Amino acid sequence: MHQDPSHPVSNLGHPSTYAVPFFTPFFNCSQAMVKVLIVDDHAIVRQGYARLIAADPHLSVCGEAGSAEEGYGAYLQLNPDVVITDLSMKGLSGMTLLQKIMARDKNAGVIVCSMYDDASLIASALNNGAKGFVSKSSDPAN
Repeated sequence: MHQDPSHPVSNLGHPSTYAVPFFTPFFNCSQAMVKVLIVDDHAIVRQGYARLIAADPHLSVCGEAGSAEEGYGAYLQLNPDVVITDLSMKGLSGMTLLQKIMARDKNAGVIVCSMYDDASLIASALNNGAKGFVSKSSDPAN
């Protein structure tokens, strides 16, 4: 990948290294539990994320949604600390969900997870308020 120092994601490196430490930068992990809402149109992906989250004693899945529409409703109802969302879903996109959440709360913790890891897409997600981007090709250990 060509590195352009002026590009907002130029120093992210190879797509498999886009994983970011989700919660540490914007949450006080001394709080009892960080509530996570998972939004992805594939149930098996939601289940995988839920298993990874369950392995951390500071994290708890408070809800799951199979579409951006359901995700926004769950966000309003459950008031999660973090939303993990896919970008490419049937109906509204995850980017639209991100924009709707950020319009409601500019400090919302939204992490985008996508199989698409083009630098311009990552920049768009971050510019729209995502706190991080994780490529679905990332190693779960990261």
